[in-house]
Amino acid sequence: MSIFAAIRPTSWDAARDLARRLPRAAFRGQPDATQVPSTSLDRAAARLQYDPSDLFTAEERMLREVRRRAQLYVARVPDEDDTLGWLALLRHHGAPTRLLDFTRSFYVACWFAIEGADADAAIWAVDLPRLREATVRLLAARDPALGELPAEGWRIANAVLGRRDLGPGVVAVEPFHLDERLAAQQGMFLLTLDPSAGFVANLAATFGVEGFDFDRPPRDFRGEGDSGEALGASVVEIVLPRALHRTAREELWRMNLTAASFFPGMDGFARSLLYYVGLHQPGEEWEKVPR
Repeated sequence: MSIFAAIRPTSWDAARDLARRLPRAAFRGQPDATQVPSTSLDRAAARLQYDPSDLFTAEERMLREVRRRAQLYVARVPDEDDTLGWLALLRHHGAPTRLLDFTRSFYVACWFAIEGADADAAIWAVDLPRLREATVRLLAARDPALGELPAEGWRIANAVLGRRDLGPGVVAVEPFHLDERLAAQQGMFLLTLDPSAGFVANLAATFGVEGFDFDRPPRDFRGEGDSGEALGASVVEIVLPRALHRTAREELWRMNLTAASFFPGMDGFARSLLYYVGLHQPGEEWEKVPR
């Protein structure tokens, strides 16, 4: 069984077929198919030229400060020992963390992939049962006390957060208390065990490989009737060609998958206005620019 595969649906119908054939996956939309997923902490560290080995300490300091000051800004704060809850609060409000947003919905991930895309976009799909099996094997080999993980994602996170000795890996987690955005987006997180390594390196280590083969071009996928062997991989990159984005966007609109539904409040409403007011209603010729 392969660990990684890249596929490219040849039509929107073929892309929809993927949603049916990946029922156990967590999905992440990437607006640029040439970029691999990375956490906000990865990106902030690169931009600010932090030494990756300092990121454990940086995270501890951020957690200390948010525990001290959060009550000045929000009415309800996580329990003192709910480290995942504190990280999720930081992530919700824009702080860099090692939590990477995923969703259980292919279509939600599709919206995030194409909403701001200027070229081919991508959706990454990670098989959750296989990820859990791989995580259990990985952690049991490194610390037998972690060989039997609890079912609840928040308990898993609190068992591994703060540990610097576990090495690279990824665990699927979900806070006990969901905020509006996580609930609206069917959201969850993949948490890297070693923030000094990038997300993809952590994910590859979970499945016992050194890395993924990004040099091999994606295989075309035509939907029903296509054997889809690549869908047997534990990690699948689904490249969404730019030519499919308009059709996808129109269907997502009809499914009420818009910024207004993903981001409750004024922020989401404002982001959705170009469609909401009818200027860019599905079916209109608004994307054709005269030469």
